[in-house]
Amino acid sequence: MIGEQAVTPAVKPVLELRKPSPPAPLPSSGKGTKPRPAGSKKTSLRSKVEADAAPAQMPLTDYGLYKCLSCGKMVLGFDRENHSREVHQGEEQKYEKKR
Repeated sequence: MIGEQAVTPAVKPVLELRKPSPPAPLPSSGKGTKPRPAGSKKTSLRSKVEADAAPAQMPLTDYGLYKCLSCGKMVLGFDRENHSREVHQGEEQKYEKKR
C-alpha cells in the first residue's frame, strides 16, 4: 500500500430521459372548415406575395446623373432617395437630369 494512490470512483451524472411528446396534429385539408365569403376567390400564397412586392420595388438600374436643385450636389439616379433622406432629412427634392 505504500506508493499507491487512493483511487476514487468517477461519478457519472444522472440524466433524466424524457419520452418525446407526440407530434402536433396536422392542419385539416380545408374541407369542413370555415366557408369562404361569397364572391371571394381562392388565391395562392405566391400570388399574394407577388402582389404585395410589386408596387414597393423601384428600379435600381438608373445610372443617370442628376443634380439636386436644393443643394447642387450631383447624384446617381438610384441614390436620389438616399440623398434626400440623409442630406435633406427625408424631404422630397427635385432633381435635374444631366446625362
